[in-house]
Amino acid sequence: MNVPISYSDAGWARYLSMRVRSRHASDSLDRLRRLVAGSSSADRVLLLNSGRAALMTALGAMSASGDGRRVVVVPAYVCPSVVSAVQRLGLVPRFAPVDSDLNMITDALTRCLAPDVLAVVAVHTYGFPADVGQIERIVDGRNVLVVDDAAHCIPGDPTPGAPGTRGAAGIFSFAMSKAVSNGYSGRGGILLLNDQSLSARAESLCRGLGVCATSAWDDLYFVATCLWEPVFARLPWSAQSRIQRALARRSVDPWVPARMSSADAALALEQLRTGAADREVRAARIRTVLAAVPDGPAFWFPHRARPDRLTRLAVCLRPRLSAERIRRLGADAGMTVRVGYDMPHGKPLPFGTLIEIPLGAAWSAARLTNLASALGSIRME
Repeated sequence: MNVPISYSDAGWARYLSMRVRSRHASDSLDRLRRLVAGSSSADRVLLLNSGRAALMTALGAMSASGDGRRVVVVPAYVCPSVVSAVQRLGLVPRFAPVDSDLNMITDALTRCLAPDVLAVVAVHTYGFPADVGQIERIVDGRNVLVVDDAAHCIPGDPTPGAPGTRGAAGIFSFAMSKAVSNGYSGRGGILLLNDQSLSARAESLCRGLGVCATSAWDDLYFVATCLWEPVFARLPWSAQSRIQRALARRSVDPWVPARMSSADAALALEQLRTGAADREVRAARIRTVLAAVPDGPAFWFPHRARPDRLTRLAVCLRPRLSAERIRRLGADAGMTVRVGYDMPHGKPLPFGTLIEIPLGAAWSAARLTNLASALGSIRME
């Protein structure tokens, strides 16, 4: 049996229903801006079409200072789009080591800092909170800015110091598998600016951007390849590739910066309205898995401490497994598993392999037993 990866807390029918309702929105942009601004001390909130656009706008505004610093420190384990955003601006990524929780090792950050460093991107990997406050203290007095990358986190959290609200700038993303999923990618992102001079430069960069066009092709792309993933995955690989290419050509390009549309803002607000209940369902599923599957000699769950914050459940495997062995592991567990990010700098992970396990269906006792057995069968090499 295949179990869908949880690309969104909303199933396909609910997603399409929300999308239809969102097309009639009028004041959604103002309501979303007020919600985010009211839960933070941000000087300005910019609503853009993607987390990538938000990150590039923040880094572009920072590099506009004209002092020649071009290096941006990022975690060694990170979504490839973060590194691509840095490089597209002509900036240079420098990789800081990550801890067993996959977040940046703050004690090792000092070794990455030098006079050529412009900024540090502090990522809350898979929603697990990073210690951004400690990172701010480390860079204090060095003329280095911090980007609080909360792409995997929920915007509008009123908790003081919540992910995305610290540093010179904070970002959120509404792409697939995020806490708020508006579509495949390019359907929404938020940039919080906590520095007045940075706000002015960021607004200058965004001035004149068009509004991202909401297209039925984007909805079809997301539903067909993500929310219907178990069905889509059964097609021959050649058919999957042709369909993905055809839909991608007709969908929004997430690398082209634009302003968020009112329909996308309304769709995000719909999810935020029911977000607490959705997150509790996800957290309950995660707790069920963690309680039933203790860490073993060949694997561990890096985020046991905060199941309430996670958007994905990751498993770190000590040995390096081939793609075929990972597929077999998923088959033995009775689910489709997904491999985590590649290391962006070409070096191997500090451990063997990282996989993400699905959260898109209720967990039966049999499925939990199968997962524990499959993971327990992994042997050190």
